[in-house]
Amino acid sequence: MLMFCGNGAVGKTTLALALQDERGRVDPAVAKEIGRTPGFNVIAATIPKAGDCTIVDFAGQTEFWVPNGLFLKTRSGVFVVVCNLGDPPETLWKQLRYWLRFIVSRADEGDRPRVAIVGTHRGAGAAIRDFLKENSFLPDADKAPYVDRLKRLEAIRAVADDRWESAEVERVVSTLRNEFKVALDMATRIFYVESVSPSDMDTAEMNRLIEWLSTEFTRIRTTHQVPKVCIDVARLLDRHVKKQLPAVASYTAVMAVLEMHSEENVDFTDEDRNLAVFHYLTQSGHIMFFEDINRTVVTNPQAFGLHVIGQLFSPGHDPQFESLVVRPEDGFKFTRSSLEKCLERAHKAGHIFGPSTNVLQLLIALGLVFPMSEEKEGAEADASQPREEWFAVPGRLSHDGVDFSQPKDCWEQPEVLGSWAYLGVRLTLTSKLTLIPPSAMPRLQHRLSGRQGFRMWRHGLRVCDYDEAGKAQAEAVIVLNEELEFVDVCVRSKTGHVSLCAPLLIELVRHCEQLGVTFEGSILDEESIRKHGKSPHKVAIKLNAEADRESAATTLPSSLLQQHFRHVLQKAPTIPEEALGSSAASAIPATTEIVGAHNDPLDCSQCGTDVRRTDAAYAAAADRDANNDLCVWRASGRPTLYYSIHPSLADTKLADGTTTLGAMLQQAGAVWGKVIEIVFEVAPPSEQPHFNVFDGAESGGVYAKAFFPGDYKAAKGQPRDLIIFPLFYTLDAVRQLHVLVHELGHILGLVHNGQAKFTAAGKGNPALLASTSPNVRRVDTASVMYAQVATRETLPESILSQEDAAAAKFMYSFRTSFAKSARAEVVVEGPGARGFIIPDHKECHAAAAASGDDGCICS
Repeated sequence: MLMFCGNGAVGKTTLALALQDERGRVDPAVAKEIGRTPGFNVIAATIPKAGDCTIVDFAGQTEFWVPNGLFLKTRSGVFVVVCNLGDPPETLWKQLRYWLRFIVSRADEGDRPRVAIVGTHRGAGAAIRDFLKENSFLPDADKAPYVDRLKRLEAIRAVADDRWESAEVERVVSTLRNEFKVALDMATRIFYVESVSPSDMDTAEMNRLIEWLSTEFTRIRTTHQVPKVCIDVARLLDRHVKKQLPAVASYTAVMAVLEMHSEENVDFTDEDRNLAVFHYLTQSGHIMFFEDINRTVVTNPQAFGLHVIGQLFSPGHDPQFESLVVRPEDGFKFTRSSLEKCLERAHKAGHIFGPSTNVLQLLIALGLVFPMSEEKEGAEADASQPREEWFAVPGRLSHDGVDFSQPKDCWEQPEVLGSWAYLGVRLTLTSKLTLIPPSAMPRLQHRLSGRQGFRMWRHGLRVCDYDEAGKAQAEAVIVLNEELEFVDVCVRSKTGHVSLCAPLLIELVRHCEQLGVTFEGSILDEESIRKHGKSPHKVAIKLNAEADRESAATTLPSSLLQQHFRHVLQKAPTIPEEALGSSAASAIPATTEIVGAHNDPLDCSQCGTDVRRTDAAYAAAADRDANNDLCVWRASGRPTLYYSIHPSLADTKLADGTTTLGAMLQQAGAVWGKVIEIVFEVAPPSEQPHFNVFDGAESGGVYAKAFFPGDYKAAKGQPRDLIIFPLFYTLDAVRQLHVLVHELGHILGLVHNGQAKFTAAGKGNPALLASTSPNVRRVDTASVMYAQVATRETLPESILSQEDAAAAKFMYSFRTSFAKSARAEVVVEGPGARGFIIPDHKECHAAAAASGDDGCICS
């Protein structure tokens, strides 16, 4: 791909057209008709003497910076960063440095993206002279900017070898080239071009640029050879898929069309290869494949870039753009109906998008928009009319010319500070050559939009924590600096208790850490935060100054924060190293105590079941369906529950700074695997997941949320969700593991131990309402299924209590032969798993005796 970057109106589109012309230029009349590019334009192009390529022309207005990263790939891409040679040196430096940092930030590890800086409008001096002559009556102050621009253009002189050069421009580019030489593979000189000039020198300069492009294209083709299957599939996409399917389609639908029209030499039986081909075609610009978003495929990137992204972020205040989705008076909001009208217009132009729901779901998953619960402000409710759906575009808060500054009622300076407590952290990039992506703050705003007290503005947001009476306990703001270099996270509490501020601060810092950016943290000076001034806060100390220097470099700021505030956070035991390895579930050694010891002589020696009680006692621990039948998972062999989790979420570092969420999930599954025949595994491509693991935006005091097997049954085999809320990341590692084991217990079918509505009556089981001991399940505060598992003052020595193990074994340890003899009814169906009604526990012993088995068949 050949990607054109640069600010708005610097001449990117004109340059792209000139490169495709045999003469290396564009006719002046054609150049005048070239409009602004909304979003991004994707073009299959041929550059004479350089070859075929896909050109991606990014809109340069600041409004479009947020979505630019969607299509900015570095591994097989060449970048042309464009600037206007008439701009002042400080403007050139600021604009060019932004785009170079942006490219470095998007680069894969180990890559040095190929970059050429191109200066345009070299010949614009003649037009400026004509303008000044025709408008000589203007005051000198009005003419000054044009005069200064003309002087800078006239300073570009012809030098040896038919080249152009400006000492002022060369100093700027030389400084940047020296700064970025480690991270970028930059052309040795800037190219001075004039895309509409027929002069020999301008033609020679354009040819030198084409020669550089040809060299870089050859290097890419040599090191990244295109597999034949990719060429074949790309041909099928152009011939059939793009003509038969909407611009936003599912992977399954695309594959169905490809298989229908496949030639004998295209084999689609290898699913792993199919996915690899789709990722390759994304890198080359043919499609946009989002495997982690329900395997969504954008079959027509050009239409998506111009008619969806372009319209969504189109500047309403600029007459050169026509905003069809977001009206200027609505600021950063739009309605579903306005999007549908825009898609209908695109349909008339030959671009089919299908249902607006598909487009909205993709935009929401990408973090570009989120639904708003309230109606449009000032609108009168009409019960006879359907309620209009409104959506917010947080990225539009960066629009120039529109006041999206911090609301006055957010983070107001109190009249009397009194006992207000303030805490703050600065998260700074570890590399000065990168930047915090422009999409970072919109993604944070999207993720936290469900939190209490949420407000947002350009480069910032506010959230609050409230008590049960609805009074604010703590207020927090996250503010991104204009240069995209650091984020300040500040929290305050009117009560003066730092203990109310620290958990919220750590929670928000963890959200920032999930943006794909590497930060180092510093504690902000409390007095500088208290002043509520516009000047930047002062840094008091670096977090790693207090930590072990060998581990500080690899420890997340949130973990260092926990160490810093350990005197105000709830004290809890540290997790044993042997119980938290960084790899597979088998990392928990046999010596780790999983199940608590029991000394009850009346408990079954093999399964821990209390034989004094009927099955109702253990049945009360289990999930039930609408027919009051117990719901569990069962398969012909050892049941395997598959789950999906995005790699970036799986790689999230937890409280100990080394263990990832993905590794701890495996360990939590292994805890249950020690006592019952069941396995939790990440779903391979060939398996549909039983549940998805997601990050949640609002916690409401909840650490995580799962589902029951009965929910899966009711959903007819569709994946359910395990949601990890921000509050989870404020826990120490021991409690994090307990929370995950607790939530997987729910997925297995175990309900809370210690809540009356479950303990006394099971779940929808009126027969147990009048039960008394021993038929009522015991309240076991050592149980991992205890409702307050994460907040109890002390944790038991074992992860599972004997009661947990007994209930789980009761539900899951029946042998296949016994299940058949008991005529068990299938109550849950899904990929590779089934559920059976559990018979009376006494029948279990009777069946064991009848079959000649020794002991309890539950073991």
